[in-house]
Amino acid sequence: MSPFWHIRRCVLEIPFLIRKMIFRIKHGFPIEDTWSLDYAFILWMAPRMRHFADKCVGTPGFLGYQYGEEIADDLWRGILAKIADGFERASRPEYFYMSQGETEYFEECLDLFREYFFNLWD
Repeated sequence: MSPFWHIRRCVLEIPFLIRKMIFRIKHGFPIEDTWSLDYAFILWMAPRMRHFADKCVGTPGFLGYQYGEEIADDLWRGILAKIADGFERASRPEYFYMSQGETEYFEECLDLFREYFFNLWD
């Protein structure tokens, strides 16, 4: 292919790139995120959940009442680590080809995420 076609292709992409920039400025996120919103969310959530699991200093009060402070702290850190691990596993490129066992593990992690969603604060 001659350099002319490469230049022509780049020039023809300029309107599309401008529309993408305008969309991002207007809405605050790239339009590509909506093409696969599930995967975009997983990629966004995985590092944040890992950081939260590693640096969390608080424990939900209801866990402390049920199990005592020391047990609740260990239990909470285990729950957060499992959620973070699930998001990290799902963020890998081979996520779409997970085995049945991996799919079930990720669903368990999502169930924990849903159950403790309103307790994800520090």
